[in-house]
Amino acid sequence: MRTSTRMTLAAGWAVALGAVPLGAVFEEWRWIWYAWAAVGAVAGTHLLARSARLPAALVPVAGVLGLLAYLTVVFAADAALLGLVPTFDSVGALGESLSRGMDDVNQLAAPVPATPGLVLLTAASVGAVAIVADLVAVGLGRPAAAGLALLALYAVPTAVASNGVPWVLFAIGATGYLVLLLVEGRDRLLRWGRPIGAGRGDDDAPLPLTGQRIGAAAIALAVVLPLLVPGLTGNALSRFGRTGTGEGGSGSGGALNEFASLRGQLTRSTAVELMRVHPNRDRPFYLRTKVLDRYQNGGFSASREQGDESLERRLSLPPEQPRINEEQSFAIDVTLTSNYRDDHLPVWYLPLQVEGADDRWSYDREKAVVVGRQRAGGFSYRVVGVVPDPSAETLGAAEPLTDGDRDRLTDSVLRLPSALPEAVETTVGDIVGTQPSPYLQAKAINDYFTDGTRGFTYSLGTVQGNSGNALVDFLTKKQGYCEQYASAMAVMLRVARIPSRVVLGYTAGRRQDDGSYSVTSYDAHAWVEAYFHDLGWIFFDPTPLADGRTLAPPYASRPAASPIASSATASGATTSPGAAENRLPQDELDQAASNSSRTETGLITPRRALIGGGVLAVLLLALAPAALRWAARRRRLRAAAGPDAAGAARAAWDEVVGTVADYGLPVPRTETPRGLASRLGRDLSLDSGATAGLRLVALAEERARYAPRPGVDGDLPGAVRAVRRGLRERVDRRRLWRAVLLPPSTVQAARSGSATRAATASTALSRLGETVRRPVTPRRR
Repeated sequence: MRTSTRMTLAAGWAVALGAVPLGAVFEEWRWIWYAWAAVGAVAGTHLLARSARLPAALVPVAGVLGLLAYLTVVFAADAALLGLVPTFDSVGALGESLSRGMDDVNQLAAPVPATPGLVLLTAASVGAVAIVADLVAVGLGRPAAAGLALLALYAVPTAVASNGVPWVLFAIGATGYLVLLLVEGRDRLLRWGRPIGAGRGDDDAPLPLTGQRIGAAAIALAVVLPLLVPGLTGNALSRFGRTGTGEGGSGSGGALNEFASLRGQLTRSTAVELMRVHPNRDRPFYLRTKVLDRYQNGGFSASREQGDESLERRLSLPPEQPRINEEQSFAIDVTLTSNYRDDHLPVWYLPLQVEGADDRWSYDREKAVVVGRQRAGGFSYRVVGVVPDPSAETLGAAEPLTDGDRDRLTDSVLRLPSALPEAVETTVGDIVGTQPSPYLQAKAINDYFTDGTRGFTYSLGTVQGNSGNALVDFLTKKQGYCEQYASAMAVMLRVARIPSRVVLGYTAGRRQDDGSYSVTSYDAHAWVEAYFHDLGWIFFDPTPLADGRTLAPPYASRPAASPIASSATASGATTSPGAAENRLPQDELDQAASNSSRTETGLITPRRALIGGGVLAVLLLALAPAALRWAARRRRLRAAAGPDAAGAARAAWDEVVGTVADYGLPVPRTETPRGLASRLGRDLSLDSGATAGLRLVALAEERARYAPRPGVDGDLPGAVRAVRRGLRERVDRRRLWRAVLLPPSTVQAARSGSATRAATASTALSRLGETVRRPVTPRRR
């Protein structure tokens, strides 16, 4: 194998493994097949370009064309010529999909779902990194500098993943870079000649493992040392075993990591029980976990939480909650199951005392949430507090914000982006009209979504628009789930100069026979809190879902039933969560599963790719022994015709011995070449041509072993072919097929090579262990 071929394959492997840490950004791993296929397309195109002897400057261009062809076939086949050849239409379709992927980047928080736009964006980006890495490592001959391209892949999850990159994914990505350096180091070593101890005539002989040991030790130290340094990783030892989705993230059903995981909870095909709640009042309330008060880049996120109060004493009122009117006291007992793994405790609003939670938990009085230093579940606690429950008359009498209100509030609950589309401001102006009070304006915005005559529908899938702004698309298409409704209303409240924030948590759940409520992953929800002068934060739920799970307070009763309600409620009635069956309609679940797993239709779909790849892998595995034997025969016959007499004799003799072994004939190691030739000619009654060829090859091998000057007069490749023909005529059909499909000489060589590599690895591990033990082993005086 040529050096350029080895380095091309090594660069491809390095990028493929270097892309693995991106798994910390996604909720699922379906994206990686498309990314790896993109790397394969680039590496394959580079191999073909170099085999065709293209100029080095044109190899990256060929890689770009190969990547474009792959993306066209997979993501834009409908617009391509014959589904294969890129056209202007297919390039335009790819551009639109990439634009949707960028919108998802701006609007979703990690871990994100594998939407078609994000999958395409990831595959294109990883393919581009593969082109750059190959250019640097192979074209410019600087494999170490190619690590900068791999570092770009690692920087993305490090910057956006809230829980960081798990150590397993880091180790896999670092191993990719190590593979590239090891291959380059091996080729540099072979330029000096055959290493001492390498087998004769075999460039693949084991090389010293010093570099491998150093690389493996470096990766191990990079993983272990941060765990042992206090304060460097933030309780990293407790997270040592977590997976790519994070501890209890959306993958385990127990964490609400902003909106991406919220949608992951809702699209589950089966409910996962997260907690049991025992309230002391008949009318249950939403369980708050996280408050998202910062709006930027088209989406809401949480500002830094303080956690400045201990749970051992009575909790303080939020600074922007001057007093509570018409409050109702409550007490709830919450039992978290082992499925719940989050760093926020579910509580009713407004908690004044939390009993049973240890010192890992603290209270953020500004957001009225209980935060922890790690994700935990499987314990019970009690929450005592009050529910702000003002009447419509009280809210209607609330005055506009004062300077004192603005001083108490943080800037994040009032701020809007500078480039807010004019269509949003126009829509808000039309909705609020001449409403005289902040409350009536907020209620008008809430009614805009919940009024069934407006055309808004609840769905776990959203409809893509072409306005270039997700909020405008949502207000135009009027379809989405609770995240879209809560975000849209919060933005529109701020346009109306009403402070707002989005709250994540759970609806009350499903009532059980013992009076408790079972809260499952289906109950994940998002709603809105608006601030009113002298009253504080008041909740609204704009999601038009009337299946019994959501809650419509008396001051924001719904003017009409939702058009998609699974269980209708009377107009203006207050719905008690848990009064109806706690599950989404089956057709919506099917739609959600379809939307979450759908990719762009094309010639190659995930199902076809997996089936075709599996069949191809089986075929390649079955044909591998025959292919290896054919390659070894061609190499030996070329060497037999070469100018090196000794090498030619040994190659010809090795091929004869391998052929004899393939046909199932014994080849004792103690038998001389002349003795083997005589025995085969006598026992098999070979024809004259095969007998003469066998004697010529045996004589050449004997002279190569013992004579001062090796070499014979004759055609060694022709003699080898004559021996093969003669042997083939003397064996039965079963041995012929075995010699072709599963040649024993290849199997024996594989076994011998495996044993050699295992022995070498064992020796290396023993030396490594001795190196580690030596500093800690006491010496005898």
